[in-house]
Amino acid sequence: MSLEKEAKDFVSRRKDHFREGVQKRIEALEKFISDNLYHSTETHEALRNLIEVQMWAERSSKMYGIKK
Repeated sequence: MSLEKEAKDFVSRRKDHFREGVQKRIEALEKFISDNLYHSTETHEALRNLIEVQMWAERSSKMYGIKK
């Protein structure tokens, strides 16, 4: 395996790990909010904005990479 391919695989694994971590935490927070708050416009907005947070985080990771 070439050094360049190894580096690309390493970066890809880090991005996948980050994406999976964000997804897992978003799902947990979504469940926590849904289980503890009444259905309302504010709750709906909070859940909608969670999707936005996930999308911005994934975009940032694609554009600028992952720390460490």
